[in-house]
Amino acid sequence: MKDITAVDFTAYYKNAEEAAERQYNTHMKQFFKKYAPANSGLTIMDFACGWGRISKVIKDNYAKIILCDISKKAIEHCKERFANDNRFEFVVNKIDEIPLESNSVDFVFSATFSATSFTEDVSSSSAAA
Repeated sequence: MKDITAVDFTAYYKNAEEAAERQYNTHMKQFFKKYAPANSGLTIMDFACGWGRISKVIKDNYAKIILCDISKKAIEHCKERFANDNRFEFVVNKIDEIPLESNSVDFVFSATFSATSFTEDVSSSSAAA
């Protein structure tokens, strides 16, 4: 099995950036509204954050955003991207561990999961048609 930390996701990240706002508004906004209302003082985690595309869209709504990814390269990109915003924390996780204290996060989301789920739904719908 290939080591996931060695995979270069640059092309995926660049394409995903272009669709970030649409992805959030179409597939994620309803869940945030229900489980992580804007301006509620919550600490949220963007798990498998990549370059933090969804966090960029929602950053003004939350007290603290933890960007977490298994890729050190992705987290370094996020550190540069959000260098002037003290609401961000950056975490490199292991395949079986996220180095955070218990109960330190109020809401966790993953844009990668949302994009994958959407793609699978579309593929299934297309196959059935």
